[in-house]
Amino acid sequence: MNTDGIFRRLRGVVGNAVVWGAAWSACALVVFAGLKVAGQLPASTIWLDSILIAARFGFAGSIVGGVFSLVVGLLYHGRRLSDISAVRFGIGGGLLAGLFVPTFLTAARLLSGDGFLTLEGILLNGSLSALFGGVAAGASLKLAQHADPLLGGGTSGMLGSGDRLASAVGEDRARRQPVR
Repeated sequence: MNTDGIFRRLRGVVGNAVVWGAAWSACALVVFAGLKVAGQLPASTIWLDSILIAARFGFAGSIVGGVFSLVVGLLYHGRRLSDISAVRFGIGGGLLAGLFVPTFLTAARLLSGDGFLTLEGILLNGSLSALFGGVAAGASLKLAQHADPLLGGGTSGMLGSGDRLASAVGEDRARRQPVR
């Protein structure tokens, strides 16, 4: 793999991490506001706490988004964006996030000497992460599918394809046109 391909993939991982971090932060704000308005949070909880919670979720979302981007690069290498189902992609993102976050938190707790994460903590973190991961994955794919025609389709419609000639051949095969 050439240097341009490595930097392009790295840029994709970082870009996906930023998008997921923003999406998870926004989801956390919505959930916090809903719980606060419904009276499900202690009275001592103030609205400024939502900023701290959103920042924590944004950080976790960016880590999961980077990992998800690496997994997508392996599983969907060379496939066109238009051929990928947003629902299946969202389910995959939800599963990955729902499994990764409790595992990551448990490993971090064990390394710091705090012991295992409680079952309640695993279920809560896993379910929220699965929900946020599914939303972020599906939304990021739909965003990419929408942006692909605006950016000219071309090689940007191919996932993980760093070689322009290979991308053009793959694009022609996808359209069932002979290569000229």
